Amino acid sequence: MRFCVKYYFVALAFAAFAAVSAHAIAPTMITFSCVEGKAPGWIVYEDRNGDGNMDWQTVRGCNNVILSGPFPPPVSPPPLPREIIASEPPTSFDFSSSSCGSNMYSWEVVEKNGSGDPTANINQDCYENVVISYPAIIDRPQGSNRGDANPKLAPRNLEIDINIFPNPTSSVVNLSGVVGKVNIEEEYTVVVVDPMGRTRYLARVFGSQLLKDYTIDTSLLTTGGYSIAIHNTQGEVIAQAPLSIIK
Repeated sequence: MRFCVKYYFVALAFAAFAAVSAHAIAPTMITFSCVEGKAPGWIVYEDRNGDGNMDWQTVRGCNNVILSGPFPPPVSPPPLPREIIASEPPTSFDFSSSSCGSNMYSWEVVEKNGSGDPTANINQDCYENVVISYPAIIDRPQGSNRGDANPKLAPRNLEIDINIFPNPTSSVVNLSGVVGKVNIEEEYTVVVVDPMGRTRYLARVFGSQLLKDYTIDTSLLTTGGYSIAIHNTQGEVIAQAPLSIIK
């Protein structure tokens, strides 16, 4: 009986140790230098399996392209999801992460220019969706179009239609009414483009997220006309609509 009780407590202690050791490690970020004339890059390492080992990486390359995939990379890696950061080259970065529970973490990288002003926010949410947003543009050339009119939308044979509301908006906009053939397991890219053709918001989402209301934070966008578009994995625009921001 004494042996059984002792074994029981030893088993409990071992189970507790195993549970603690199996907890996911919080994401970490390192930076690296690029050749002269190129912006510095960064890598965020994650423990997505929750086994205490880093097994996933998100890389911001010297060419402003974001890559993500297993760590360490397999011998023959599949094509990696890509996003392009459309902002001025950063000189410094801020990194933060927070627990989502169940061994999951979200993280954010804030890129800053030489004056310390944020130029791009790269955020991965608790569902492993990467969103890129850009602070309000301060230094517009004098006499430039401030976006009082919506950008012209090129005519296309779009596969699906979207409704956006509220429009005009000041803080958030919702996408709904997706009609047509959307693969719930396929990835799509949602982008918001300003009147000068610059990407101001980019998020990679699954089709299942487009079948319900999808919310975009527009609080960082200045007053003016924008275009919202949804791209498929081939980069083709399958849905597009004008958006007005009023502050």
